[in-house]
Amino acid sequence: MARRTEEIERINKELTSEIEKKKMTEILLHQSLEKEKELNQLKSRFISIASHEFRTPLTSILSSAELIQRYGKKWEEEKYQEHLNRITNSVDYLTELMDDVLTVSRIESGKIQLNPSRINLFEICNRVVEDFKSKKDSNHQLDFKYDIKEKEFYLDQKQIQIILHNLLSNAIKYSPDGGNIGLSIELHKQQLQISLTDEGLGIPDEDIPHLYEPFHRSLNTENIQGTGLGLSIVKNAVDLHGGTIDVSSKLGEGTKFFITIPVSNP
Repeated sequence: MARRTEEIERINKELTSEIEKKKMTEILLHQSLEKEKELNQLKSRFISIASHEFRTPLTSILSSAELIQRYGKKWEEEKYQEHLNRITNSVDYLTELMDDVLTVSRIESGKIQLNPSRINLFEICNRVVEDFKSKKDSNHQLDFKYDIKEKEFYLDQKQIQIILHNLLSNAIKYSPDGGNIGLSIELHKQQLQISLTDEGLGIPDEDIPHLYEPFHRSLNTENIQGTGLGLSIVKNAVDLHGGTIDVSSKLGEGTKFFITIPVSNP
């Protein structure tokens, strides 16, 4: 009788184990199918957006090249330079687009790792800001505030530059009527705080939950050139540092991004 009871218990344990394995297999299969579905959607969005974003600058390059070929010798220097600048700007945009696509691909495959070192944060921030000041139009006023005594921190320089570059680029791009753009760097309780504000279009409430999804674009930015990759890249750079990113926005009045990153001074 005891042997029979033990045998029944053994069989029950095996059945329970098999049931658990089957459930786990079903869960993993479901997750795999969901991941495949997400990847297919991502590919579709990439094809749709990238085809448009590639076509526009390529059309501009071809148009300017043809005009230079036909009429360049008859133009004054100013007219000639105008079309050369159009070609250069289009090539720069295509290069940036390809860099973003490759970065997102590396993020999805988990190939981007944090590579921190002792960096001069003030010099990096100031360099990025000065670069944008040289490119921005006269409708924007860019203010930079570095309110920290220390200048050196243990951070990933490339990822910090990615954060600053993309936030400033978006602030200018989505403030087509100009206005003030403010970048503030502060430190509180070993938390680096990066604040970026603009007076631009603002973000619709329904878009905010999807801001960091690759290729997502807000409803009110359809007529502005862009791929929707910048903020997903920023989010990854912040996550790599163990930080957080928050956004507050009001339509027609502007947007504020607030990033916190834990830091140390080795």
